Parts: sequence; structure tokens; C-alpha cells
Amino acid sequence: MGKILIGKPGNLRQFELMETTLVGRHWQCNAVISNIEVPLYWLEIRWLSDHWTWRCLSSTDRTRGSGTVTSNGWRDWRSKNSIAPTISLPTGASIELIDPSPPTFQLQDQYTGEQFKDDALLDLVELTNDGYILYDAEREDGQDGQDAKFLQDGALLHIKGRILRVWRPKGPQPTKVPLISLSASGLFLTIDCELLTATFTQHDAEVTIEGSPVRLLLTYAQSVVDGPWVESDSFLATSVAFDGWLSNGGHADSEPKRLAWERAKLRSLLVKAGVVGVNNLFERRRDGASWSHRLCLSPAMITII
Repeated sequence: MGKILIGKPGNLRQFELMETTLVGRHWQCNAVISNIEVPLYWLEIRWLSDHWTWRCLSSTDRTRGSGTVTSNGWRDWRSKNSIAPTISLPTGASIELIDPSPPTFQLQDQYTGEQFKDDALLDLVELTNDGYILYDAEREDGQDGQDAKFLQDGALLHIKGRILRVWRPKGPQPTKVPLISLSASGLFLTIDCELLTATFTQHDAEVTIEGSPVRLLLTYAQSVVDGPWVESDSFLATSVAFDGWLSNGGHADSEPKRLAWERAKLRSLLVKAGVVGVNNLFERRRDGASWSHRLCLSPAMITII
């Protein structure tokens, strides 16, 4: 993801670039420089094909910056001799391109300007093999997600008391080459309780995830490896799984519905790591008014350390 360093000496901060980014003093700008010497709407930075470009919106005569001028006043913004290109005003305000990589999917708080990307995104939305979707507790494992609504560029979301804007680049996004398929043979899972890591191996490929969702995975894995294993009897009711999750270090102030969120987070982490077929990890069935889940792995495929 492209990054710029903006502000004045002694008061610089990083900002991740969207596909198009407005820079200026006004609060409506994506990247705000709170200095009276900076124009309300100073300039626009835009990703074009395979590189960043920029153009002035005001103070054209005072703005200094590198780049060959193209159509409609746009200028190419590229590094030369490993030196980061810079745009500046005589007052000392500047914008430095410190990372020229292309834009990626992110959410931005409409009031604070805070940006959510990479792992921070997975606390707010779910990542599937086809893109980001709004987290839905009803869309759990075993569903193909064809009815899921993928988040569109510019959409406004209300999540956890925040109003978030979706920034979804239109161009092709870098994708991770699939390493492991949960629907193929040769799959093994190793869970390290002390390190709180889960490692999936398949032939020569290996993927490791860590963090809170591993506790959930451990809970279901323990039900598989403890005692005689019968596939049809390996389902755990949500209340039973919740008690096991708490015993494995889950947050005591949580409610049972937290497990659905943990499963979604687990799916997202696996997709991000290059795993496909994540909907094959769990199976669910309805027991009266509630749901039960089971881990779709046999005891021989699981090792708990």
C-alpha cells in the first residue's frame, strides 16, 4: 500500500494512500495538514495504471514537485535514484512518497480519518477468497458465500459505533497464491497451546496463524482428539463450545455469539495466509433452536502440543 509522509518538520505523520487522495487543510480532505499556510484543497494524488500521479488544485505557483507533466495537469510521481519524490510549499509543508506500492482495500473513519487495513480490517469485516464482505453471524461455515454482498467502493458502513467509508481500488489487486486447500487430502493441523499458534501443513506447504481464533480452533480440536471419535457425535452445541473456549482463555465478559465472530475471523486469517476451501473447516447443524458445529478433521490429522 502506498504511503506518504505529510506535514512540516517536527510535525510529520504517515498516511496510507487510497486510489485517489485529497490533501489539504479542510477536514473533508482525506489527508489533512492542519496549518493555516496550507490551502484548503491543496492537491490530489491518484493511482494511474502502474504508478502514482499528482496535480495541484490551488497554490500552483507556490507548489514545487517533481514529475513529468502529462494530460490535464497530472504529473508522474516516481522515485529517481532511490530518492523519494517530494512535493512542497515554501512554508515548509511537504508530502513525501515513502512507499510507491499500489493502493489496497481499506476502511476509513468518516469523523476521525483513522484508516483500517490489513489485520485491523479483520476485526471489522470478513475476508473471503472472492473479496471482503460485511460480517454476518448468520453466514457461517459450510455456506459458499454466493449470496454475500461484497463491499463496494464508496459505500458507508456503520460498524461498532463508527461510520466507515469503503475504499476499494478498481484495478487488479495482488493476490496470494493458494498454498493449502482445506478440501484436499494430505492436510494436518498442529496447535501449540503455549504459543497460541495453529499450523496447517499439506505436502510441502505450511501456513501458521496465531491469536484469539486459535482458542476457538483448539476447543473444537480437543473435542475430536479426546475420547472415542465418531464423526456424527463430534458436534458441539454452542453453549458447550463456549464453556470450552472460556477454559482455553476466551474473554470472560463475552457472550456465546462471540464464537460466530471468532469463526469468521479464523476464516479471514486463513484466506489472508493463502488458504482456499475455508468453508470446509467446520460443519454445522441445527439442534432445535440452536446450532452445533464440528471440526471437519479426524483425530489422525490433529496434533495438540
